[in-house]
Amino acid sequence: MIVKIYIVLFICLMINSAFAQNSTHSNINSNENILKFAGFLFDIREYNRAANEYERYLFQNNSHPDSIKFRIGLCHLYGKDYERAIDKFSIFVKDSSRSILYNRALFNISYIKFELHRYEQSLDIIANRKKYIDNDVRDTDVLHLDSILDANKFNLLIAANNLILKNWKDSEIAINKISESDSFPGFNHSFNNLLTKGKELNEKNPYLASGLSTILPGLGKVYAGNTIDGLFSFLLHGFTTWQAYEGFSENKMKSVKGWLFAGIGTVFYLGNIYGSYISVEIHNREINNDFNSQIHLELRKILDY
Repeated sequence: MIVKIYIVLFICLMINSAFAQNSTHSNINSNENILKFAGFLFDIREYNRAANEYERYLFQNNSHPDSIKFRIGLCHLYGKDYERAIDKFSIFVKDSSRSILYNRALFNISYIKFELHRYEQSLDIIANRKKYIDNDVRDTDVLHLDSILDANKFNLLIAANNLILKNWKDSEIAINKISESDSFPGFNHSFNNLLTKGKELNEKNPYLASGLSTILPGLGKVYAGNTIDGLFSFLLHGFTTWQAYEGFSENKMKSVKGWLFAGIGTVFYLGNIYGSYISVEIHNREINNDFNSQIHLELRKILDY
């Protein structure tokens, strides 16, 4: 009799445990908890996992709210998965043109193009963007503030793109359009400094370098900033020229030494002209890459991206 009672109690406990597990499992997979977990992952910068949880939420939820679709794009943006971020924001822009987040999605697409060094494409997106529209918003103060913030962000991006493309006038216009606000403290000082620095970039002419080395071997490399290399080129050319001269002085046109060093000297001479051109190209590329990196870093700092 006692054994039967224990068996019945055990069965009841098992049934109760099964129901409890089922209830817990159902609770974990509720839309509310999926969103909470996704938000937690986003906050601790587990962006890829957060995007998967938001996608799971959309799969279970027929309403597909714009804020969640936008957040998925942000996950890929912050996770540096730029191509996937462009895909997500592009779908958002296509499907949610009346959303309060529409302009911000467009901005993010343009910003990603900027990060991918597609500066002309970034500007094209801004130039062709639609006006900020949302008939569902009733709080005009919030709408006005958001519009100012969006306009400032777009102008920051316009200024950054044009700085890299060396469109100084367009950069200056965009910088002057940005409203002074607490949103971007110090932006005016930093961007105006970049504008001044860009105008004063010490770029050099590669054709002038080649011409200088044609006149005096090594002079083009000195012009490019490679003084030691230029001096070495000058001495090497002088040595081969002198050896060729000695050879021809001794045996005239039959001199093996003369022809040998004349050939070597000619090769070095032509190589020095080409090398001077390349030296200036490298010099210009380095200072431009450094300048462009400063713009990228400053924009990320201001936008907190």
